[in-house]
Amino acid sequence: MGGAASKKLVCPDDYDKNKFNMILKLYDQLDSNGDQVIETLELKDIANLHVKNKKTELSKLIENEQQDYNYLIQKAKLKYEKDKMNLQIGYEQNIENINNSHTRNNLSIRSKIEDLNKLEEKEKCEKFLKVVSDDGKHIEFWKFFEYMKDRTQDIKNIEFSNQ
Repeated sequence: MGGAASKKLVCPDDYDKNKFNMILKLYDQLDSNGDQVIETLELKDIANLHVKNKKTELSKLIENEQQDYNYLIQKAKLKYEKDKMNLQIGYEQNIENINNSHTRNNLSIRSKIEDLNKLEEKEKCEKFLKVVSDDGKHIEFWKFFEYMKDRTQDIKNIEFSNQ
């Protein structure tokens, strides 16, 4: 063993002296012929341990990767379920709002129809005059024209009375 050469080496100040001496002893043990060069044959035992440790380290990485994978999949599933539930709640609220709006609009329209059904002849005339007159008494041609221009197909439906 070439213990003399390794004895000249000094432990770094920031390293444990006992561990440094263990490394020196191992180096001397590997350098069996003392030439301060470790031959391939001299490395086989520590190389086997190195490969075994590397395989163990990689196996732990596989386990960690699998755990990370499982965690991320579970997290994605939980987010999906939460998002799905929020979408369902939003959908149901939207449908409820649409139904409420429809009901209000329907009631409002029906109420207006009821009010129109209750109008007397005089009230009907007043209502029409508001649309085609400025003074509420006389029909103005251009207002009348604006009112009728898209309703010409309805002219035939006017029931003229014998005043």
